[in-house]
Amino acid sequence: MSLEGPFRTAILFVALSAILHLLAPFVSGFDRDGVMLAMALPLSLLMIWGLAQNWRWFAYLCFLITGIGGIVALSFIWSTNPVPAWIYIGILATNWFAAAVLFVALWRAPPVSEV
Repeated sequence: MSLEGPFRTAILFVALSAILHLLAPFVSGFDRDGVMLAMALPLSLLMIWGLAQNWRWFAYLCFLITGIGGIVALSFIWSTNPVPAWIYIGILATNWFAAAVLFVALWRAPPVSEV
């Protein structure tokens, strides 16, 4: 596992999103919606691990997941559940920043391996 690859910035944004997901139950008073947000934590940890492996195919999958995760967070910003809107805004921002960084990293040609 290496944090030296092309996906290191995306790993940072996914980790920030994971922290916000972990924080949600505490700021919501362990309400159902906050606990449901915390259930996304294993997926975030799996994404961090896979991106740290520098697997390009996995980065494509993470690009889709972070983009969709941002859309889901956007749909909950104005909800009336006990999770504060700033948690959803933070998740939205970190997911879309991760998707943008992954897009840029994936847009570049894959590294050529020398034999």
